[in-house]
Amino acid sequence: MNLIVRRALALFIDAAIVGMLLSPAAFLISYFSLESSGGVFFTLVGAMMFIFKDFYSSDGSVGKKYSGIKLSFNASLDKGETNYCRLIRNLPLFLWPLEGLIAVVNNGKRLGDILGKSKVTLKSLQMD
Repeated sequence: MNLIVRRALALFIDAAIVGMLLSPAAFLISYFSLESSGGVFFTLVGAMMFIFKDFYSSDGSVGKKYSGIKLSFNASLDKGETNYCRLIRNLPLFLWPLEGLIAVVNNGKRLGDILGKSKVTLKSLQMD
């Protein structure tokens, strides 16, 4: 499986996790009509979960972990700069048509990777 397919799989897994986490609460709010602006609230919460998805581990999101890819940054960056780059790299995801086009044309490298000075690579298989 090539890097572009693995990245798409990772994005799908991350989106599914966000959906599964938000669905029960969204259902309860809509069922009991507890809040008229529940849709706006859950959209904002989902967006925040997506922006911060790469803070799960040093290798990136849960989707990246299970699709066999990892996120890395320039070794010269300190922890604060790395966290800033993790945040910046996910902001362009909301322009997903543009991100997808750039990734296909640019050999799997997204606009977010360029802005966040990050690199997504295949995980090396290690034998224990």
